[in-house]
Amino acid sequence: MPDSKVAWNDEELAGLADVLDTVERHPEIDRQPAVPGTQGPSLNPVLREGLARRDLTAVFDAVGERVKGLLRQDVPFYQVVQILHDVTDPLYKALGADYGRDLARVLRAIQAFSKFKDQASIRAGEVFAAQRAQLVEEEQRKIIRELSTPVIPVWDGILVMPLVGLVDSSRAKQMMEHLLNRISLLGSRIVILDVTGVPSVDSAVADHFIRTTRAARLVGARSIIVGISPQVAQAMVRLGVSLEGVETYGDLHSGLQRALSLLGYTVTREPQ
Repeated sequence: MPDSKVAWNDEELAGLADVLDTVERHPEIDRQPAVPGTQGPSLNPVLREGLARRDLTAVFDAVGERVKGLLRQDVPFYQVVQILHDVTDPLYKALGADYGRDLARVLRAIQAFSKFKDQASIRAGEVFAAQRAQLVEEEQRKIIRELSTPVIPVWDGILVMPLVGLVDSSRAKQMMEHLLNRISLLGSRIVILDVTGVPSVDSAVADHFIRTTRAARLVGARSIIVGISPQVAQAMVRLGVSLEGVETYGDLHSGLQRALSLLGYTVTREPQ
């Protein structure tokens, strides 16, 4: 946090007190620029309390929260910083009007505000950088999830979704959404869920498999599950999971043959 990195001496705190007094005597200084929907509660009470306690930590925390709110409203970062800098000229004029006969006091207040503005800008930059890093991380996770649950059109009207690795409830939900979108986009009639690479399931994941087949049926696609291992089969029996109404096959080859036959295709081997 900026306040923990930079010390504030008595002169600077006194200068900030003069700045706050001037702002409160001239309410127009504290008015934010016309950014629709960004007007928030005044930070003056927080600053007043921080000056009384000689600790500005809460002030910069409040600045950080205000910046987060602005960024969530898609206010560009340059405009966020500009909100702080736009008060500079009217503040300096007001300081001159209030304390013009005491130039040392005016200079002290200007120097204190300049330091405060720099620290607030640093906090805004830290918040912006953290948010950007979070957005990049979320986008990376989204891409990884999509790559980990590919939906492959292997024939006209036939989709295959191979699943590899552990499937938790979050991934199962994303799998369903991705699959339904592809069914609707491509108008597919058969969906093959290949669970050969899934080492284990629990009741929640098994329930998601069933929900996925039902949801696919609602958008016009018939489901086939292939590759259930003996271990997974035993676990599903212990859990009381029933795949009644869903065709299952031991491997993808058998499932694909069944899918083709459902669409009226016959696979024959040409003589060598």
